[in-house]
Amino acid sequence: DEREARLAEQYRLQGVVRFGDIEKEKVGKYCPSYLEMQEIGLKAGDIVRERGLVRALDYGQQMHLEARDQIRRVTEMLQDKGIREIHAELPLLNGEKRGFIVKGTSQVDVIELLGDGRTVCIYDYKTGRARFTDDDMIRYAGEGGAYAANKGFDPAHMNVYVFPIFIPDMFGRDFNRR
Repeated sequence: DEREARLAEQYRLQGVVRFGDIEKEKVGKYCPSYLEMQEIGLKAGDIVRERGLVRALDYGQQMHLEARDQIRRVTEMLQDKGIREIHAELPLLNGEKRGFIVKGTSQVDVIELLGDGRTVCIYDYKTGRARFTDDDMIRYAGEGGAYAANKGFDPAHMNVYVFPIFIPDMFGRDFNRR
């Protein structure tokens, strides 16, 4: 159902990740930038498609780079809305930012640390038929939580939310509708 979003939630870094679906209108209660991040991803996909046909892998890479650039342009506005820290295309390994990708690194498309000092939101763009498995969501929740803890968030009171954001493929086909 296109009105729902997939969700993984790690509560207080207890190692237990819950999965479920949530109405997109309610996502903002947990992660207020969700709809903006979705719009940025959709717009980035449109921009890349307008440039002309590319291979599927190239389309996905170009879409991610376009989204990254758009997010960087709105970072200050998001911080004014209560986002303490936001990063696009952040490589993390054991909660530490990496300057390059090595085995085991998670390339987090978007991570937000909210100003409440408790909430971490992670969004992962998926183009075409790409999937975001439960194991991937668990790994991203762990990496995001460890990163936030390294930034001073208290693991005993932290909630990490992970959302895939599905973007139509290079032909405009949406295989996921979530």
